[in-house]
Amino acid sequence: MRCLYLRAANSPSVWVVGGRVGSRSTTNSWCRDRRRKGRWFAVTGYCLAVVVVREGLLPAGAVDAAAESGGRVLLVGSDVNTAAGNFTTASDVWCVEVSDYGPAKVAAGLAPIVCAERLLILPSSPDGRDLAPRIAATLGRSLFTNAVRATAQNVVCLRRGDRATERTELTGPAVITIVPGSLDWPVERARQRRRRTLEVAFAEVGDAQVLGIIPPDPAAAVSSEASRTVGDGEGVSRAEGGAKAAKLAHLTGASVGGH
Repeated sequence: MRCLYLRAANSPSVWVVGGRVGSRSTTNSWCRDRRRKGRWFAVTGYCLAVVVVREGLLPAGAVDAAAESGGRVLLVGSDVNTAAGNFTTASDVWCVEVSDYGPAKVAAGLAPIVCAERLLILPSSPDGRDLAPRIAATLGRSLFTNAVRATAQNVVCLRRGDRATERTELTGPAVITIVPGSLDWPVERARQRRRRTLEVAFAEVGDAQVLGIIPPDPAAAVSSEASRTVGDGEGVSRAEGGAKAAKLAHLTGASVGGH
């Protein structure tokens, strides 16, 4: 078992990375020594959602990832505290602020924090699809993409152009990306919410450079990732309904879905 131990800073809501990863015996003895000097905590769990935040905005699929992880979420990115305040379905939230986000840098920095979690679930959003394979490679784990359901025993993923599903038995720790809108049960507001801030020193590594962020275009968004969709039914011809649906979508800021 691999654990990461965190030391509480002066503020009870701020947690500072102060541990190391090692074998069970080494880590436990090291923890006992540290407990004599201060308060040390083992951060372990079974499933954790990792969500990338841009300027305080949660990506599509964040609610799905939080539901699959039982409300345990790690937010990383810019203005994460604003996103945490709006994330009403998450019960336990860890916030990691990073201004100059880079997937390779963030994967390397988060690896020792999340290594004790058996399942890491990320939204299948653009940032989630970039970060998931890097975390999987850093931790040496299997990667499952386009999942619609993840349990302790297996994961169900979309295949063949989303026309079929594939169920795979989980035999070890894994990284999973969850498709936005895949939940088939209502998600309720968390009754109790806890928020903690992690201070992580990210090392500079070779990474992709962000030249700019373009606001999402609803007309070009995938239907599963859109917050609002306009669709024409079977009784409307493509020529007749296509133009009207596109015009309505433009006026309402929605994407266009097919029959």
